[in-house]
Amino acid sequence: MSIIPQGSSPLQRRTTDTAVAPPVAAAEALLREYYPMAYRVAVGLCGTRPAAWLLLPTLMRQGVLNLPRWRDNADAHRWFIHHTVLATRELIVAGGSIENDPLVPPGGVAGPGYVLFIDTLRGLNFQQREAFLLHFGEEQDIRGTAVAMDCSTQAARNHLAAATTALARAVSGPAEFGACVHNLHAAWLALTPDMRDVVANTRRIVHGESWQRRWRLVRRAILAIAAATVMAMVAWFIIRRLR
Repeated sequence: MSIIPQGSSPLQRRTTDTAVAPPVAAAEALLREYYPMAYRVAVGLCGTRPAAWLLLPTLMRQGVLNLPRWRDNADAHRWFIHHTVLATRELIVAGGSIENDPLVPPGGVAGPGYVLFIDTLRGLNFQQREAFLLHFGEEQDIRGTAVAMDCSTQAARNHLAAATTALARAVSGPAEFGACVHNLHAAWLALTPDMRDVVANTRRIVHGESWQRRWRLVRRAILAIAAATVMAMVAWFIIRRLR
């Protein structure tokens, strides 16, 4: 099974194929594809980078365990974006200064209008915020947004419309709204982690899970041998008594 990210962007050719790669290499290749997206979604929705570091290791390990269940790359994409969104809802994130928001470029270069735009966005309810960021940040269509949010397409459309109306009212007009959306998307893409960090983190996660899996196999083998030994001793004792 070749794991290639499915989204709004065109597919790109890969130099590796998980169908023929060893299990550890296949898992690393899978996580390298989806770790950047999961990181962007986690940071973007939570509004803080430390939140992503809290949830991503567990999420990535669960992804490795689910690898054999996916039929194709579309299944993998849906699983990662959906479970990343759900995981962010379970985090209690302390609100920080809007100037320190990861979607606000430092130094005030985006202007006060954009800062107000992001501040208004953070004040929306979580469903409206998710719909807007998934659509305009991660560029998911309505169906993809609905899958990620675990709701119907009509509900996702309603949440997006409500968020768009609220944010349009917060700025001076259509031109500024369009500029804010453009700046938002640029800031969202800038959340993408450096590939060196992605490779290092995914390798650590996969190899850690590999060692844990080996230990679980060894432990089960030890328990099976112990159980067989006990049964053999009981059988020997019974035979001795019967003679």
